[in-house]
Amino acid sequence: MTACPVTQGQVHSVSRIEDANLPFIPLALIRFQALYPDITVERHEMNTAQQIAALKRNCIDLGFGLPAGSLLNDAEILTEPLLESSCAWLVRSDHRLANVGCLNLVDLVHERLITSARAENAPLFDSIVAHFQSAGLRPNFVYESFQAQAGTTLIEQGLGVVTGAINLFTSLPQTIKYRFINEMEPISVQMFSRLKERDSLIFDFVEMVTEEACRWRALNPSPYTEV
Repeated sequence: MTACPVTQGQVHSVSRIEDANLPFIPLALIRFQALYPDITVERHEMNTAQQIAALKRNCIDLGFGLPAGSLLNDAEILTEPLLESSCAWLVRSDHRLANVGCLNLVDLVHERLITSARAENAPLFDSIVAHFQSAGLRPNFVYESFQAQAGTTLIEQGLGVVTGAINLFTSLPQTIKYRFINEMEPISVQMFSRLKERDSLIFDFVEMVTEEACRWRALNPSPYTEV
């Protein structure tokens, strides 16, 4: 760990994408606060675009989210990949696709599709649409959700099937299953920080997050296997 002076009562802020299940972050926070008990860590939920803007305004010190196209080419922001999350479709256990091992996009052409709102992450939404279009298909989106966990309620109500990075869903009821899509590549979960950051406390926390993410990947080589 980097040795650094600590100011009592100092506050640092971190943000993660809303509803994301990133189990290594709490582990890193526990380590950090054990090492620096006088430091307050504020936690926020923001989408990737909001995190980038907040970092540039010095409103937060670190962010964790999904790729967001040209936003990640910002000369002031350092982007580091932490893990990859498979893109999956969630269906009710009594759905016709619930027992199919792995889906193709053509299997979903007549389905009522629920996905994360384009306003939350336009590049990710557009990527999903582009995958359908490249397969000569037109997705039938019936609902765009601003909260990933709300999608599971909509599935149970029979509105349709949900797509998203599987790590966004912190827990799934037994009545819902997820199935991976052959044509869709994994989505990378990223860590965002200021390129010119000089705060050694931030460096310490970044080191802990990276270590915990590596440890978590080693203990969960296939964390999102079929159920």
